[in-house]
Amino acid sequence: MAQSRLKSALAWSFAMNWGEQTVLTLLTFVLAHLLGPHDFGLVAIAGIYLAFVQLFLDQGFGPALIQRRELEDEHLDSVFWAQLLCSVILMAISVAMSNWWAGVNNEPLLVPVILALSTTLPIQGLTVVQVAILKRNMSFSRLAIRSNVAALAGGASGVLLAVSGYGVWALVAQQVVSASTALLLLWGLSDWRPRLRFSWRHFSQLFRFASGSFAGRLGVFVHTRSDALLMGVFFGPAAVGLYRLADRLMNQALTLTTRSITLVSLPHLSECQGDPAELKVRVLGFVRMSATFAFPALACLAGSAPLIVMLLGPEWAPAAPVLMLLCAVGTVNALTLFVGPLLQAVSKPHSLAVLVWVLGVINAATLASIGILMSARTAGQQIVAVALSRLCLAWLIYAPVNLIMASRLCGISLRELLSAIGPALIGGFAGLLLTHVLSMLLHPVGTPVFVTLVLAAAGGFSIAWVMILCLDVRARSEVHRIKARIRAAIFPTARHASIHATQ
Repeated sequence: MAQSRLKSALAWSFAMNWGEQTVLTLLTFVLAHLLGPHDFGLVAIAGIYLAFVQLFLDQGFGPALIQRRELEDEHLDSVFWAQLLCSVILMAISVAMSNWWAGVNNEPLLVPVILALSTTLPIQGLTVVQVAILKRNMSFSRLAIRSNVAALAGGASGVLLAVSGYGVWALVAQQVVSASTALLLLWGLSDWRPRLRFSWRHFSQLFRFASGSFAGRLGVFVHTRSDALLMGVFFGPAAVGLYRLADRLMNQALTLTTRSITLVSLPHLSECQGDPAELKVRVLGFVRMSATFAFPALACLAGSAPLIVMLLGPEWAPAAPVLMLLCAVGTVNALTLFVGPLLQAVSKPHSLAVLVWVLGVINAATLASIGILMSARTAGQQIVAVALSRLCLAWLIYAPVNLIMASRLCGISLRELLSAIGPALIGGFAGLLLTHVLSMLLHPVGTPVFVTLVLAAAGGFSIAWVMILCLDVRARSEVHRIKARIRAAIFPTARHASIHATQ
């Protein structure tokens, strides 16, 4: 039963994730081509400011609702009204602090951009409880409809304004329209409605877990967003725009391949928090799936990075080496994404908070040092230095620390880990090599850049999966199972005839 629910949730989670991220990836290319690094950087600086404010909105109550074994209606109502009140207060604070953030970054245009984006805070406040309920129940079909339609609505408005010459406001409209559409759809698709009541007792029951989860999320923010945050202060919007494009492409590839698995990991792992043996099996299964999907995609993205920036225009050229380096960082992220849900599933959110805060402080201190040392260099040199520092920290510190933590929680050995990710690692290297070779062979002979990109990426991705299927028995059997289901769905009469013949 658990396996059936997991497969159904994963299928809908993939539908939600792939639809949304495909739209966002296409929009990234279109808007990057229509706009420039400065506009992207400006919205990225404002977006990081809003992302920090949004941390105080959720406060970890979403995971607390998902993880809690016995959930009552009073828990839901209390969190809803607290979140709504908090969102209004945070919007007022965001508006009041916009001038200060614009002054820190020496960009007066940040003020109206922040004012417009601050309207999304109450919108987010109205979604926390409904999203948590749907995730808890693994109702990812409704979440898939919501996210895909919202991404399309936001994307259409963004492209329309970009073509009309509205510049940075195209990116602002994309976010506001997407958030508003997602809210309307969520309330239409969700069966739950709040009642006008608040219980301090029920709220406090969630608060301890939520506080630890919130502290962890704050640490994750410092760990993952301090690069763009400090780059805006030290380097300016152009460098941030170039870096954020590379970072966004890497994260979109990672999100396409792993987010669907991550979304179902917390409720799925929470089901066996009292069974260490089963917990180990499930965690290894998630790591294996994550590596299998993520490594080939990241490898092909890294190998085709020069072709991607050629399509966007010469002003984006410095982003190519950064994209290659960040794809290597993404492989570490793919392996360690499940440490957070694992710690939450076994009711250790405070341990997660300590872990991410220590790593976040190391990351911020390193990036601040680079910001000071590289302040007089070119934007291309600055962003390569930042990407190199992230790569070194990821492989030398983050990966070992996270994997040791996972090993202590559920007893995963290094041998078991390597066995789980080995085929994906070999396939990823093969895909990277072939993508690079095809790019080098096809482009100099006059093949159009877009055609070269498609052929190189398709060739690299194909050889990566061929290697994985040759080396991974589980992946091969899963492919055979999917093929059998497709064949049965297309030719149901043949299937029944076969069954009848055997009888």
